[in-house]
Amino acid sequence: MEAILDTGFDGYLSLPINIAVTLGIELTAIIPVEYADGRRSQELVFSIKMNFDGKEEIVPATLTAGAEALAGTALMTDYELKLNFPRQKINLERVRK
Repeated sequence: MEAILDTGFDGYLSLPINIAVTLGIELTAIIPVEYADGRRSQELVFSIKMNFDGKEEIVPATLTAGAEALAGTALMTDYELKLNFPRQKINLERVRK
């Protein structure tokens, strides 16, 4: 599955509801969240097994009403992200193992 890297999202993954339903994922927690616009809410958190950069792991995922999956910054803690705007290039490199 492809996901948009959302640097404003400090979680691991946010999946569209319709995809989450087909995966049959397990609810593991309900957490308080605060959005960029200051709104506060409760989010359902699910455990999902994923393969990222050749490594399989279980990560927490929330749900979104949007159509796109989002990858958050918690997923990128072992990586360095470089954006080169003039060349329109993105480089994601593992810095810790």
